[in-house]
Amino acid sequence: MTQRAKFSFTPSRYPSGEYWIVLEAFHEDLDVLNAGYLGFDLPEGTTANQAEEIAAYLNENIRAVSYTTPKTADAVPLARTSEEVR
Repeated sequence: MTQRAKFSFTPSRYPSGEYWIVLEAFHEDLDVLNAGYLGFDLPEGTTANQAEEIAAYLNENIRAVSYTTPKTADAVPLARTSEEVR
């Protein structure tokens, strides 16, 4: 089963001062998140301007976020190494 939802990528800041991108649901939400949040930690030293630029890029280029639960272990995609992705 696959669930999809539209999210806004919003820059946020931890109390430590480091930036991260939090996904905020527009209208629907993914059951797997329940009352939690999904986010991306940005590299140490990322500035507010860089965090805004990253969030803007994601908002322009990601249509939806999906979560898929395979019915059997055979349905799980094979893991790929970073070298294979390049």
